[in-house]
Amino acid sequence: MLAQAATQISLYISDVNTGELSTIASDPTGPDDTTLDEFYNTIEKYNLLPRLPESIASLIRDHRISETPKDGDRVLNAIPRVLLLDNAKMLAIAANLALQSGLVTEVDFSDNEDYYRSVADRLFSRLKVLSDKHPDSDVCLIAGGEVSCPVSGKGTGGRNQEFGLYCATKIREISPGPEVAILSAGTDGIDGNSNAAGAVVDNDTIIRQGSAGLKARDFLERNDSYHYFENYDGLIVTGPTGTNVRDLRLFLIRRSTFS
Repeated sequence: MLAQAATQISLYISDVNTGELSTIASDPTGPDDTTLDEFYNTIEKYNLLPRLPESIASLIRDHRISETPKDGDRVLNAIPRVLLLDNAKMLAIAANLALQSGLVTEVDFSDNEDYYRSVADRLFSRLKVLSDKHPDSDVCLIAGGEVSCPVSGKGTGGRNQEFGLYCATKIREISPGPEVAILSAGTDGIDGNSNAAGAVVDNDTIIRQGSAGLKARDFLERNDSYHYFENYDGLIVTGPTGTNVRDLRLFLIRRSTFS
């Protein structure tokens, strides 16, 4: 509100669900659905006032906090709001590149925030349907979102590496013949508590490690997917990218080398 006399434009790069601009950095130039009553109730409920600096606490104590602009407020009407990039746009770009490469391509635009194994199983089923529809073609299934990955072990890794390792244990169940490759990576270049962005797996990921006595499921139980892939050389390491539009997952089936 203090900047309403200035010429403004809001440019967004989104790491949240499609259409939820209000959750990006609290969206300071957009409408606020919350109310002052909710604000004061939260302060009271969690006894936050003693934990705040006195300069802020005094404003709250004296009820000198102004209501924020709501949807339709004239203060906000003149501010252009432009979404530069989000997960859906990133997936569409990836799909266009896949099509240019001659792959039969399908995109799953779901937010994909469920338990990573449930998401992986669902995407495998969708990949099989896509593959069965095009038995003589190379196919690509693209998905995004940010899956959940509960941590109970003390290993190193992240949701993308764990997603990839779990997929590696499932590949043989869906495709004993054609070459399959799966990539899962974070667009910010950071996956969990590791220095990797994610991992890539294929038909032989588990087989290659068999001779070394490395058990994929043991690494999954310890949430230590990073060290599994460190031995296998399956890590994707980009370093921090300086931006974030959630994760990218690619499921590829290639038959051309077998024809």
